[in-house]
Amino acid sequence: MTVSLTYSLASGGPVLGSSFHGGMAYIGPLIDKGEIDADKVAEDGKAEFLIVRASSSDYCMIGTCHTETKTVTTQPISCPIPTDAGGITATRVGESVYVFGGYSPAYNHLFCYDITSKQWRQVQQSGQWPSARGYHAAFELGGNLYVVGGYSFRDSWKFSPSSGTWQKLGDAPVLVHFTDSCVVGDTAHVIGCHANKNQHLTFTASGGWRTESPLPFQVDGAGVVSMGTSLVVMCGRDHSGQVHVYDTDQKTWTKESELPIKGGDNTQCACLVTPYHCGDAQ
Repeated sequence: MTVSLTYSLASGGPVLGSSFHGGMAYIGPLIDKGEIDADKVAEDGKAEFLIVRASSSDYCMIGTCHTETKTVTTQPISCPIPTDAGGITATRVGESVYVFGGYSPAYNHLFCYDITSKQWRQVQQSGQWPSARGYHAAFELGGNLYVVGGYSFRDSWKFSPSSGTWQKLGDAPVLVHFTDSCVVGDTAHVIGCHANKNQHLTFTASGGWRTESPLPFQVDGAGVVSMGTSLVVMCGRDHSGQVHVYDTDQKTWTKESELPIKGGDNTQCACLVTPYHCGDAQ
């Protein structure tokens, strides 16, 4: 699939800084298979997203990207997440966003934001549960939340919203931290790593983990989104302002024109493109 990218600068929005360490998730309308309802977004003229750990004073925000005016506005909201929790992930699963983890200090809390009611709740721990961690990867597959890695970790877990329980899965083949992920079809792609910046892993619910060919560039803390059957990797450490596209059918990478503004770890731009996880802004 050929991807055509056009960059437009949006004015306004929160100033997150170069050490955001938070998470974002699209909270607008979806269609089948969790894809953005582009027609509805165009009709409404806006796309909404949840920002977690926006700042020390306004920890959680609802951001709105106004498509016609290319402006971004934000509205602080209350949330129960500890304000010192960095390195978290925010992952949309159906009509909820799940926020997991935290680092320095380390947390293994799981919070759920209900998009319809706009209410938060903390999922109570019971049975098997992932240990405290931050800077891990998280994604959605088949209506479940998956969490993998973090500092000094390569274990992976699946959370079932219907049962409220975690299941420990097979370990990733290598450490996974300071990375990002997204889903194409039934496959999750985990791109980059602080320990190995050429790292590309894939995961399927039926086949588990697989190590793909090394990236033709170096990155950690990038923004990774899906467009059709392609991945778009934006910014990140050692990848400032750069954009690479991966065709999952042909298994080929293409370097695209650079973003109009360079930044170190700009994962925050990702959630306006895809409803899946786009946090871990390192």
